[in-house]
Amino acid sequence: MSASPSIDLERLFHEHQRDLLAMLRRMVGCQETAADLAQEAYIRLADVPTSHIIVSPRAFLFRTATNLALDHFRKQKFRGQRQTSLEEAEQVPTESRPVDAQAYDKQLVATLEKALSTLPDRTRTVFAMRRVYGYSYQEIATQLGMSERAVEKHLVRAMICCQDALPSEDLPA
Repeated sequence: MSASPSIDLERLFHEHQRDLLAMLRRMVGCQETAADLAQEAYIRLADVPTSHIIVSPRAFLFRTATNLALDHFRKQKFRGQRQTSLEEAEQVPTESRPVDAQAYDKQLVATLEKALSTLPDRTRTVFAMRRVYGYSYQEIATQLGMSERAVEKHLVRAMICCQDALPSEDLPA
């Protein structure tokens, strides 16, 4: 089906607005940001040239929204951590992990991020939705327009990638 003439954006909006906003709220943790991202997803869908074919407008919409949420997190990361007020800084617990353990943890996270970056976008998205945001296999399948079995295969691929990237001493005995 072609994008502009055949997609009834108003119908799509009314049918999926609640699910789309709920997904985005879970991802970003803020209702206002979720609403902004949902609006941007609809705008992107409306801007798709008529020459492009969109087989599943719902899947396209949810995938676009997921990508926008991931972009939102990337932008936040580059803007730096949120500024902490003096009162919040005073409440920081004094017990912290040793500096060498923190450095090792950071190296481990960097290793896993590097390994995950080699995976296809869809596999990374499935991994993030499951392991970071806690979506069920069924929710992921529905939102990305795939079977639960396909979700499972993407997760297995991501987990194998992570396992292969870890030093052997980090593997459970």
